[in-house]
Amino acid sequence: MEATEAPAWGRVTDDFWPRLLHRWFVQYNPLYLLSAALVLAGLTLVSRGLAGANHLAAATAVGALSELYAWALIGAAALLRRGGQRRSAVQLGLLAALYQCDLTLLTESAGMAGLSGVLPASLWLTVALLKLRALGWALRIRLERRAALVVAGGLAGLAGLPFLVYRVGSYPAGLLLGLYVFALLAALPAELGASARSLDALDDWGQTVLRRASWATWALWGVAFSLHLLCWSVQAPFAMEQVLLALAAYLAARRASEGQLWFLAGLAVLVSLLINAPPGKVALWISLAMTLRALSPRTVRAPAFVAPGPVDASPYREDTPAAPVPPAIETVAEISPQERARLLLGALLAAYLAVWIPQMCFGIPEHLPLPALVLVALNLLAAWKLRTILGLIFAPIVPAHALLTWQDLPRPHGSIEWGLTLLSLGFLVLGGAVLASRWVIRKFSALTAPEVPVRPPTEAQEG
Repeated sequence: MEATEAPAWGRVTDDFWPRLLHRWFVQYNPLYLLSAALVLAGLTLVSRGLAGANHLAAATAVGALSELYAWALIGAAALLRRGGQRRSAVQLGLLAALYQCDLTLLTESAGMAGLSGVLPASLWLTVALLKLRALGWALRIRLERRAALVVAGGLAGLAGLPFLVYRVGSYPAGLLLGLYVFALLAALPAELGASARSLDALDDWGQTVLRRASWATWALWGVAFSLHLLCWSVQAPFAMEQVLLALAAYLAARRASEGQLWFLAGLAVLVSLLINAPPGKVALWISLAMTLRALSPRTVRAPAFVAPGPVDASPYREDTPAAPVPPAIETVAEISPQERARLLLGALLAAYLAVWIPQMCFGIPEHLPLPALVLVALNLLAAWKLRTILGLIFAPIVPAHALLTWQDLPRPHGSIEWGLTLLSLGFLVLGGAVLASRWVIRKFSALTAPEVPVRPPTEAQEG
């Protein structure tokens, strides 16, 4: 009788139980997630047990244990990658990326402690940057420069922002956090899935896994940062609507069309007026959204056509390479000069509303002549360089505002003075209309020239 070969437990076989064990303990090992959950629960219990001790010292001790586990995750990921188990190494890398976000809230405790918390926060930031470099070494990946700067900026914000948020007023803290969130979002790479590249050669399926892991990492970091914001809002309530406006401004700049962006800007100002809120707080984000849209090209993605393949009826995936998924077709839609001109001029107008209109944003009661003149000069320069008439429409807003807020401006009294004022305005409007008409005729003479009728040739001309 011929001896049967023993099942090879290191690879997928046709037997049910080996395939099941290979799936749940090699491909998708739940013990890694269970380990991370147990450590997090243990850290929580230790933190509660040390609640009666020095708050900063207890938070530092718990944070040190969390960092120790994060380094263990990185070491295990490097060990698995060297052993050829890339899937398990990626799982541990995602857990290490999650522990990168200060799950023990050490930075919040350091921020509340004041000057005595500067050293623990600085040490945490240094260790976090080193862990980021070590994680890339363990998985043999490298972040693109722009993505690395965004991550470093996010870690620096987690370490330093609590010192400011807990010590300034509600609105300044909300405005600071809103500007910080908007800056991070604006600096994000256009394609998050391509923000990391492998130092080893990967096949098509490996590139797909790398893109998915990159997206998952950014999603984890975004959720963790949002939880930190909620924690800050509990410890020191701030104007959370400023952060929401920053998020809305970024989405409008990236996703909405130009017409939709102008509609949303007008709607936001109208709603702020209806609810009796300062419109300048909205105008600031409108200005930033239009500036970002004007200076950043849009990336348009079209899904690639994928031919339907055979359907796998087995309950589990085989250990065979999947068919490569063709990447989506990407085209960069550049902003036209006309659209850029309209957006930049709209950003200038929104910035003017946010800063120099009384009771709009910062409560400046008087008109500031020098900044207003600088704004008009920039507006006219942009209108001349971009060859648009919009600058001539926007420029009179500033002097009109200056006249309306000029306390010593003589105002007409009585019917005679009002009548003379209206007569003067009538003559000025007439002169401006004539000049505008002549300018339009010279500018668009080819469009306004009368058509010359074409006469049919006579019999003599035909001969």
